[in-house]
Amino acid sequence: MNAFAAGLLTVAPPEEFYNWIEMGDKLRYDVEQFNADVETYGLYTYEDFADYVTYEQYLAFNGAYLKIAVEKGVFTFEDILDLIELYKGWMPGN
Repeated sequence: MNAFAAGLLTVAPPEEFYNWIEMGDKLRYDVEQFNADVETYGLYTYEDFADYVTYEQYLAFNGAYLKIAVEKGVFTFEDILDLIELYKGWMPGN
């Protein structure tokens, strides 16, 4: 998989950063399972990322939902911070 930004090929995040939401038929995620995961694991708030990104950036990378993957052990919060540092120069608002 290649990642593009503004029409340019970029460095892709690690593979586990994509596909951590299980997909079902016709490449649609299971809404009931996703909602159950939100209920079980919760969501991050902007305050969890306030020292690292702007609120707009937090919204742009769907920061709230990354807590599910962290709680499931797909990657760590530190992995997220490493990616933020890597891509921060290209994020809008910097």
